[in-house]
Amino acid sequence: MAPPGNQAVNGENKPQPAALGETGLIDSLHAGERSSQPITVSKGGYVMGKSTYVRFRTITGILLLLLAALLLSGCAWPKANHFIPQSVNLERQHPYTVKIETLGGKKTQFGGLDQVEPGMFEEALKASIEQTKAFSAVVYSGADYHLDVTLYEVKGTGFIPFEITLFANWKLSDPLSGAIEFQRQIKGVHSSSNIAGGIRATRAAEGAARNNIAEGLRQISMLHLAK
Repeated sequence: MAPPGNQAVNGENKPQPAALGETGLIDSLHAGERSSQPITVSKGGYVMGKSTYVRFRTITGILLLLLAALLLSGCAWPKANHFIPQSVNLERQHPYTVKIETLGGKKTQFGGLDQVEPGMFEEALKASIEQTKAFSAVVYSGADYHLDVTLYEVKGTGFIPFEITLFANWKLSDPLSGAIEFQRQIKGVHSSSNIAGGIRATRAAEGAARNNIAEGLRQISMLHLAK
């Protein structure tokens, strides 16, 4: 047997491969010194070879691109206060009370075309009547007139700009006589060029609802109502 001092020279005690254990991080660094392939150690102490590290960076880059695409697509939902027109050109303001009801419409589904929900439309219509004084007041019992709006179709066309058209049937009637004072299809159109796709569609839907309300009230203001 060779003397202890000659063990390393004779090659009887060769260096052992590095292994992760209690001193995994230190062993890994020593292994990196001996290996011709660089070794990268992550914050958690996980050891990756060069090819693994390259794959990791590639996957990370793809995930970041997907995240950027998601942010660019945007995410927004229509809001009732965005349905209220800033101004309405009224020919006259009617000195009568009105009861309003909105029917039809749909809820916006994730990933689908932005819709105009009847509850939000009615809330915006009520606010618009009160702000413009198209009628003296909105009441829900004992009203002089009933205004029923049925939302029946929303169409989307284009890309940038993206355009939405809202079709609704407006009917104004006298609850005492049953006479229909006004009944007409009202169309509201609006387009948006927002760079984020989701926000673009939402803004177009909100604008279509605003324009539908403005046009409906404008046409009703042209009536000669008498009690």
